[in-house]
Amino acid sequence: HWIVLAALVTLGLMITLLVGSVFLGHRLGIDFALAEQGDFRATVPLALLGTGVLVAFPVAGFLVARATGTTSVLEPALGALVAIALTVAGLSLTAPITVVFALAAAPVALALACGGAWLGLAS
Repeated sequence: HWIVLAALVTLGLMITLLVGSVFLGHRLGIDFALAEQGDFRATVPLALLGTGVLVAFPVAGFLVARATGTTSVLEPALGALVAIALTVAGLSLTAPITVVFALAAAPVALALACGGAWLGLAS
């Protein structure tokens, strides 16, 4: 049951930090329409959004490890895997090309979730 909770925490943080990245980008004057362009200027909005999503994984891992009082990173890691699988499934229905990028970032996200969980382990 903690794995499902970990997946929900991770998904919730991903959405929250993605929205936060959009607000921060608008506050800084970043034009998100540039993401449709093929030139170098498209990297700034995409990097901001990607960073917002990836930051969710160590935070979620830490929170889940603290909340469960676990002594291993297994539950937060499995929760992150479920969240990644749900994200890939959702992206495959809406924007199939983004599945490639999501799968490429999945090992990094899993490592970040494990790192955050390791910091939150109960002694």
